[in-house]
Amino acid sequence: MPVRLLASAAAMLALSSAPAAAQGRWLASYPEVQNPMHEGMRNILQLDGMLEEMAESMNQAFRLPRDVTFELAECDTPTATYDPGRSAIRICYELLTELGDREDGMDSGEPASFQNAFAFMLMHQVGHAVIDVLQLDVGLPMEEAADQFVVVMVGLAPGELDHLVDGVVLLHDLELDWETPETGATVLDGGRLAKLTCLIYGGNPEAHANMVEQGELTASRATSCIGEFADVQARWTALLESHLNQG
Repeated sequence: MPVRLLASAAAMLALSSAPAAAQGRWLASYPEVQNPMHEGMRNILQLDGMLEEMAESMNQAFRLPRDVTFELAECDTPTATYDPGRSAIRICYELLTELGDREDGMDSGEPASFQNAFAFMLMHQVGHAVIDVLQLDVGLPMEEAADQFVVVMVGLAPGELDHLVDGVVLLHDLELDWETPETGATVLDGGRLAKLTCLIYGGNPEAHANMVEQGELTASRATSCIGEFADVQARWTALLESHLNQG
C-alpha cells in the first residue's frame, strides 16, 4: 500500500525512534459519521490502522510544537485538505468514494494508480501541515512547496515509491480538484504536472527512464531535472534537519 510506503519514508527521516518527551504528536482520528456507507468505511479503515501507522512514523521522524491530526471525516465534498486553525489533515470519505467510482468507470488502468493518487494527495497535505506547524520559511507558493515535500519523501524510499508518479499523472488526467472542488479547476494543471514529473524523474532517473522514452520529458529537460532535484533535496534537508528526532 503506497501510504504505508510513505510512512516508511517518514520513518527514514528519523535517526532515533524515541521522540522527545515534551512535544506535540501526530494523531489519528475517526469522528462519528451519519452516512451508513461511511460508517462501514470508517469501521474498515479504523480496524486497518493505516492512519495510526502513518502517525507513528511521523512521530518517529519529527519533533512538533503542537499536535497534528490525521482525520477521516464526512465533508459533503470530495476533498483532502489541511486546516491550519485545527492543525488537522482532513481526508473525506466522499473523496475516497469518488476515487473508487472513477476507478470502476475506467476501461483500463491499474488500481495501484488510484492508490498512488490517494498517497500523493495525503502526503501533499502532510507537506502543508509540516510547513505550517514548524513555521518553515519555504520562500515558495504553498502548493509548490507542499509538492516539493512529497518529492523529497519519494526520494527517501527509492524503489518503493517510484510509481507515485503514476498517481500524479492520473490526477491530472482525471482533472480532479481535491482541494477546492467547487471551483471546477484542475489542481494538477500542465505547469504543475511538469514540475512534479521533472523532480520525481530527477530523484531516480533509472527508475523513470520511460518518461523520456515516452516523450513525457525531453532528453535535455531530463538532464536538468537531476540537478533540480538535488537542489530541492538539499534545501529541504536544511529546512527540516533541526526538527528531526536524532539520537
